[in-house]
Amino acid sequence: MNKKIYGDYPFIKGVDKKKQYATLCYMSTVIRISDELAQEAKTRSNVEKRSMTGQVEYWAKIGRIAEDNPDLPFSFIREILLAQEETKSKKEEYVFG
Repeated sequence: MNKKIYGDYPFIKGVDKKKQYATLCYMSTVIRISDELAQEAKTRSNVEKRSMTGQVEYWAKIGRIAEDNPDLPFSFIREILLAQEETKSKKEEYVFG
């Protein structure tokens, strides 16, 4: 194994080291949330067709924007996020007029 790439990580014996390393590169951070918030996220994620993690990330993004811009109403923040996603999905440049 190449020490420059993998360092001194204690790999599990009998498991492909490249696969283990690839898993390390894309590992998520685990956070603890209350059971009540988790249940609410699960319920809302089903309605919104997101994963539970996606729902919590969405709430965090909305909260961060709202905290940074306390004068903006939620509906305006939501419209900005929607417009950003629409812009990403369209390759054409918007023409004013």
